[in-house]
Amino acid sequence: MVAVPVSPLRPTRLLLAVAAVAAGVALSSCAAGQSPRIPSPAPLPPAPTALPAGWQETPVTVKAPSGTDAGVWLHPGDTSVPRAAAVLIGPTGSDPSGGASRGVAVVLAHDGVPTLRVGGPPAPVAYADRLAQATAAANDLAGRPGVSRGRLLAVGQGDGAPIAAGLAGAGNPAVKGTALLEPQLAPPTVTGVPPAVQLSLGLPRNSHNLITCSDSDPTVHCGDVQGLVDTMGGTHPNYVQLSGVDADLAAVPPGGGQRALSPELAVSIGTWVSMQ
Repeated sequence: MVAVPVSPLRPTRLLLAVAAVAAGVALSSCAAGQSPRIPSPAPLPPAPTALPAGWQETPVTVKAPSGTDAGVWLHPGDTSVPRAAAVLIGPTGSDPSGGASRGVAVVLAHDGVPTLRVGGPPAPVAYADRLAQATAAANDLAGRPGVSRGRLLAVGQGDGAPIAAGLAGAGNPAVKGTALLEPQLAPPTVTGVPPAVQLSLGLPRNSHNLITCSDSDPTVHCGDVQGLVDTMGGTHPNYVQLSGVDADLAAVPPGGGQRALSPELAVSIGTWVSMQ
């Protein structure tokens, strides 16, 4: 009997053979009524609620054209190295000492970003007055130790989002990027808000901006937010559509429990910070 040499499979043929076997296994599983298993994504960890080690909160007074405003300065104990910092503009009538504004500030602290957060005066209030308040807060922040004036960020929540966008467009001081969290583009609480397209066209060119909209926030229409994103030419918008997050930026954790700042939002904020 003469042995016939068998040439080994070439790499391409070997890959095709393996693929064919895998496909056959998958088909046989489906034929047997067994659906292929697709692993579920792991749940996100909760958003942090405690300050990072070495960070502290200090109540401050911010001088504004209309008088003085109460604020909270969240910063590391070591301010020898200048870093990016953010001014947080809360919704009308909000208290800077707590609420969603503090939750966002804690998340930013874990991302290494100091913050100065200011609340909103009672409604109704004029857009120009709120913008003047935010400008005063941003200039106050820019002069604080450990803050890089060339890396200022503006974060606005709800009806504070148009104020953050207007602050970035005004350019005094210069704002490198904005986060518009559940933006109310035509809020009944603030009069004289410019059209959304005017605000978007005023954003600094090549800036990285975070915009969120949730299916569970009745105060915000995601179609309007999408329209805002579509007009952000010359910038880098990061539009995140959240699920189950309310106007206070909170969500129910998996398995139930107390509402807390959305983990999905916390991750989105961290990604946005990494782009600055």
